[in-house]
Amino acid sequence: MAIIAPTVAKRRRPVPVSVKLLLLIAVVVGISIRGCYRKQEKRIVQFHSPEIVEVSSNTVEILISIKNTTPRNLEKPLYIIINSNMREKVCSRITSKRLIKANTDKRYRFVLTLEHPLFKEEKLHPPLVEIFQPSIF
Repeated sequence: MAIIAPTVAKRRRPVPVSVKLLLLIAVVVGISIRGCYRKQEKRIVQFHSPEIVEVSSNTVEILISIKNTTPRNLEKPLYIIINSNMREKVCSRITSKRLIKANTDKRYRFVLTLEHPLFKEEKLHPPLVEIFQPSIF
């Protein structure tokens, strides 16, 4: 019978400090580049003249003009908020919409559902529109 020799386990070597330092620098540079891009997005997509078209008992219809200044089509989620003079937030919505074709200006109509019925003396402020950016930071 043949004798089977036990295999020698390879020793685990620790990750060199220089590799750890390079990874840390790469993460910091990546986060800073991402922040610069998000600041630039506000100049790329512009929202003009958001207005409330119609208010019913449980919905609000708004009209927003969105301008894309880039040479390519964009699809970004939008965050729309409507506030009142009595309460903080009356309604909000996150929507995904193909913004517009390259270098054009278009008007979009959105219907938002109210979170509560409006009081008689409650008045709505113009809608606030921004690009929705989910983030863990």
